[in-house]
Amino acid sequence: MDKIQNFRCPRIVFGNRAIEKIADEIKSQNSKKIMIITSKSNRPNAQKIRDLLSGFEVEIFDAVEPEPSLGTLSKCIESLKNGGHDTVIGLWGGIVLDVAKAAAVLCKNPGTPHDYLGIDKIKNAGLKKILIPTTSGTGSEVTHVSVFLDENKKKVVMYSPYLFADLALIDPVLTLSLPKKITAETGMDALGHAIESYISLNASPLTESLSLKAIELIGKSLQLAVEDGSNLEARYNMSLAATVAGIAFLNAGCNLGHALALAVGGKYNISHGLSVALMMPYAVEFNAQTAEEKLKVVCGLLCEKKGEKKSKKKKSAAETIRDLMKSIGIDGHLTNYGFRAEDIKELAETTMAASRLLVNNPRKVTLEDVVRLFERVK
Repeated sequence: MDKIQNFRCPRIVFGNRAIEKIADEIKSQNSKKIMIITSKSNRPNAQKIRDLLSGFEVEIFDAVEPEPSLGTLSKCIESLKNGGHDTVIGLWGGIVLDVAKAAAVLCKNPGTPHDYLGIDKIKNAGLKKILIPTTSGTGSEVTHVSVFLDENKKKVVMYSPYLFADLALIDPVLTLSLPKKITAETGMDALGHAIESYISLNASPLTESLSLKAIELIGKSLQLAVEDGSNLEARYNMSLAATVAGIAFLNAGCNLGHALALAVGGKYNISHGLSVALMMPYAVEFNAQTAEEKLKVVCGLLCEKKGEKKSKKKKSAAETIRDLMKSIGIDGHLTNYGFRAEDIKELAETTMAASRLLVNNPRKVTLEDVVRLFERVK
């Protein structure tokens, strides 16, 4: 109760058809020339936004790949430097939003992206940023973090308050066409944010309330959203869950689950959401000794699905998470994605390098602990 926390959050506009307010927001920022940063697969949504901004000069950069590299970020920065833009709109999932907010800032800072990897190395504010997610998972629209692949296929991160959006515009309607696979994987990423922020050593009553709401919404709505993508109530709930989980982990931090996910994602070229899903049960099992009561709450919330009778057999949080993964079509076996026993030492060392995450873990983590954890991976 005596804990004092500096609670951070960017400005948010949330709701069905919120995208229809985009022109008003652009006008209020006195913007003249806008670049929409997206992926080729999401170009139709980018065109919709361009149509809504018919009174402005708008360009589309759609070269962001599924796991963006520092090279792609550099190309985007160059386009902004040469184009004379004053506003960036990031549109799609976290991979695109990470590129958009980093490019918007680094185009006004000297040097290369490598110079700004790490914590608080960015010195100058950049262009105005509006971040619009079309997935429900990463929370990137409300955070000050960007993640990329370096030349060695390792996940690298930059943190800076300058990476915060000027506006996070969240419209659940934009997620209606999201494929089942991406719905499932990004939903598990949101669950990872919610659980890890809830058990974090840096959690507070403010963040815990958000974490718990996100877990509740995901327990009720993720499977529904995967099974029927046109279910607007489920999509709304997942968008809300992703947003509040993002704010929770922004302020309380993630921990072991995401450290493990960064290691396996980079090593086996697995999407971030899938990596989080694969490693979440192992991280939860490891933390059960020190976060037992909180994990019982997590288990209860995830089991509160509409119309589902309570089982007489009490399941662990890890078992409940594995059941959820199975119900949404995620193969939880890392061996089916390339995992080999001879990779364990490298994976463990990469995990331990994410000290910014492990410092929040409710149980102290050693290299030997992580090696033993990976030895149990199937």
